[in-house]
Amino acid sequence: MAVDVLAALSPQAVAAFYERLADGVDARKGKAPRLSNGNDADRDLLYSLHGFQLHSNVTVGGTLLPRPVSGKSPQKVRLTFQSFTTYARDVYDWDYSEHLTVPNPDFGSKAQSAVSPGSKTVVVYHKNAKRIEDAGLAAPFGFKTNAWQVTDAPLVSPSDVDPGRSL
Repeated sequence: MAVDVLAALSPQAVAAFYERLADGVDARKGKAPRLSNGNDADRDLLYSLHGFQLHSNVTVGGTLLPRPVSGKSPQKVRLTFQSFTTYARDVYDWDYSEHLTVPNPDFGSKAQSAVSPGSKTVVVYHKNAKRIEDAGLAAPFGFKTNAWQVTDAPLVSPSDVDPGRSL
């Protein structure tokens, strides 16, 4: 097990380290351009995301198509999307039993507050997030995107389906 380099720090110092870690990331691209170690996945700001919920509101209309002349094929229904909107939602919080290895934003720093300036990476134990939450310096929060219209033709184009077919 790696050493918890944040364990001996005050909650304020842990919060400051987390801020330095986030400051090194371009949130629009999920990359930390000023940190030279690691790959794009290592520098992804969304480490804590792990997943999110995608919510959709869909209205579909159906039209019974004429029975095929051959009689061998089943009668089908043409489904047409009348509306299809979706949004993403998540709650950002920490699983205090987990940890991750991140590029060290303090690598090479001479600042007195630097955390492990000789290490290119540090292991961040999420139990430290609990400490800064308990100190009132951080809190879990909910996030919801604005809804958007789904317009991708392969998803919303009319489709003929056999209503008797089990999926």
